[in-house]
Amino acid sequence: MRHSVILIGASIWAFAVSPALSDFVDGNRLRDACVDTVDQSARGLCLGFIAAASDMSKCDRAYKGFSHNAPEGASLLQVKTVVVKWLNEHPELWHYAATELVAASLQETWPCT
Repeated sequence: MRHSVILIGASIWAFAVSPALSDFVDGNRLRDACVDTVDQSARGLCLGFIAAASDMSKCDRAYKGFSHNAPEGASLLQVKTVVVKWLNEHPELWHYAATELVAASLQETWPCT
């Protein structure tokens, strides 16, 4: 029992000090994945990441201070196009976590009112 408690405590500590998953995908990696027209896994990373970050930052559940109000019926391809355009216009920010960059791009394009 004591070993289980120590193992659980060590696991919680390791999780708490490890970087967030979003930090493994920065703007460089996301943009590269989104513009890759050959690699299907890159396309999946791009679309999946943008869909998740978009869902996390809607007006009713802001993410790290970012929120957006994409128009009803906006397709994932449309949202991806907005994100990639914004990333191309802001290469100085590519080293930041992609989650925040997606949320920022959507907030700038479709702010909550």
